[in-house]
Amino acid sequence: MHRTPRPHSHLLRILLLALLALPVAASELYRWVDDQGRVTFGQVPPADRPSEKLRGAPPPPTGSVPVEELGQQQTEAAAAARRQAESDQIKKENCERAQQNLQTLTRPGKVTLREGDQYRYVEEAERQEMIERAKRQIEEFCD
Repeated sequence: MHRTPRPHSHLLRILLLALLALPVAASELYRWVDDQGRVTFGQVPPADRPSEKLRGAPPPPTGSVPVEELGQQQTEAAAAARRQAESDQIKKENCERAQQNLQTLTRPGKVTLREGDQYRYVEEAERQEMIERAKRQIEEFCD
């Protein structure tokens, strides 16, 4: 038994193919650089400048920044990270020094202090002031 095709079945197939092609056409994306140097994305390329067709690529997030600004932000972030690392290192060294000073000042016996080429004994009142200063430094520099 042989079936004769119905005239509207061809039309239905064409319509179905056209509907399937719509998402492919909608996913076309173009990229170009605008007058301010910002990389811009859109579904319609500009007529007055070169553009690159990106097939199926997602658009950039809203609030994107130009490439130049991104590089500058990364440079500034790296410099800030270096400054923070240096600051953390200095703070760590100050903490260790304050802890060593407190340990030395609280040992039994006399405390000697070097001043240039000379050494001298520290009086008890001065020793107590130095202990308090070391404790404050530990609070400030040690986490």
